[in-house]
Amino acid sequence: NSVKNNPITIRIIPRTAIVSQNWLGAPLAGTIALDGSGAQGYGVQLSWGDAATLGSGEPARPVIFNTPITANSLNSSAFRAGAYDIGASGQDGTIKMAARFIRTTVNVSPGPAKTAIEVIIGYD
Repeated sequence: NSVKNNPITIRIIPRTAIVSQNWLGAPLAGTIALDGSGAQGYGVQLSWGDAATLGSGEPARPVIFNTPITANSLNSSAFRAGAYDIGASGQDGTIKMAARFIRTTVNVSPGPAKTAIEVIIGYD
């Protein structure tokens, strides 16, 4: 059989509002709003990698919401850049994502801090 699965892609879909424009260098890049049921003036900033990649300023690789990214670009030692044979198990690997609360407005108020994302993984 010459049919193959495409490379694995990952897409992060926020279930709350996007606070920032989603590209590197944008203010609050990779940040989504809280759900509005508690704390105010904060969001959650997501970045590909571990907590060290967040740094003290803008993250090195902020998540770009609603846009597929290849798993290989996030972990090239565990995911293929090319197509997979149908039935091939591939390599076992992980994708790291870090998150932190970040202030998004001048005025803030305390309370529970909730948000949600959906992770879509595909290999069409």
